[in-house]
Amino acid sequence: MKHLFIFIMLASALVLEAQEPRYQTYSTALTVAGTKNDSNVEWTNKNINVVLNYKTGDFKATINEADFRNSSQKQPEQGENIFDDGETFLLSGEFPISDLINQQSVTASYTTELQLTTQDESLFESIMFNMTVTKPGEGQANYRIFVLTGQLYKDEFDLPAFEGMDNDIEIRLFFNAFWQD
Repeated sequence: MKHLFIFIMLASALVLEAQEPRYQTYSTALTVAGTKNDSNVEWTNKNINVVLNYKTGDFKATINEADFRNSSQKQPEQGENIFDDGETFLLSGEFPISDLINQQSVTASYTTELQLTTQDESLFESIMFNMTVTKPGEGQANYRIFVLTGQLYKDEFDLPAFEGMDNDIEIRLFFNAFWQD
């Protein structure tokens, strides 16, 4: 009986250790902002796939080339472009997950470096992001709102959507997240 009890306790511990925490990200959006012909331009697309692992802090956002486009305006003709039409980009890195989970204030700011890569690895660009994480005062304690703001440079990231824009292009990635232990 004693051995059975010890076996059950060990088996339970192994099962609990093997379970991944459940997480969900939703309401994602990518905003592109810059200057074109001395006027501010900005657009948002909401078809971004974001995954945040609350156990490891691994972050991945899949962004299609079309997600960088302003869908409400006619796109320029495909010109000399280092990326294929329909290219998929991966924005990835690691968030300070312990700080996020134990966040006490309503809003906290972090600086995080993420890598922007293509599937064929023709692009590997490190981008510094200012990340603001909001933990609403009311509601679920495990709910967070993320806003990441970083800079792209047209001369390094030549997409038809950026035709005629000044070199500095700001990108903002928004998403909501909820985790369960």
